Amino acid sequence: MDRPLPTDTDPQVWLAYFEASVQDPATWEESALALRDSAELLDRAYVDAYDAWSQAWDHWEQVSEHPIAEEPQPPRVGIYNAALMLRGFSIENLAKALIVKRNTASVRPGQLPVWPVDGPQQHDLWALIQAAGVSLDEHEQEFVQLLAGTVLWGGRYPTPTRYERLIPTGEPERIWLHSQMMVEFRERYRQLFAKLHDPLKSP
Repeated sequence: MDRPLPTDTDPQVWLAYFEASVQDPATWEESALALRDSAELLDRAYVDAYDAWSQAWDHWEQVSEHPIAEEPQPPRVGIYNAALMLRGFSIENLAKALIVKRNTASVRPGQLPVWPVDGPQQHDLWALIQAAGVSLDEHEQEFVQLLAGTVLWGGRYPTPTRYERLIPTGEPERIWLHSQMMVEFRERYRQLFAKLHDPLKSP
């Protein structure tokens, strides 16, 4: 559950609230769950919009010779990309919840913890999962690298910072942008989410 916000204006009260929040694995877990659920809502919106466009396209083809017929436009693929990004962030938050639970993050007064992989790597999903002590097989590692691409750029920027990141390595990232792959992607994500979430439930 969400931690209730203080009503006091005393900075020390807010400092205590902040530190209690960032040092509580449940806070990071709740954030991960909210990100996962948000991705599901975007998924549904994308699928509904895609289905509506498909029906409109079929109708348009039948009346396209009419002078006022206007070609229907498909939903922006960026909606789906944003859902993938949220899933990536949910995995990041689960990994950080495990790191906090296992006391492997260095606490800083009034600031977020220093993660075992700080600096440029603090959003590196694979590095964070390793730091959280979760083992993945080769198939899962490939999926994490693919998901990481959506966190770094695929869900928020039109291109990565360097063109080389567009070149497929192993399993091409771009295949997940097609709607027919959504079912398989969601299943692999569900398995990965459970693998990181289950350890949080144990004492």
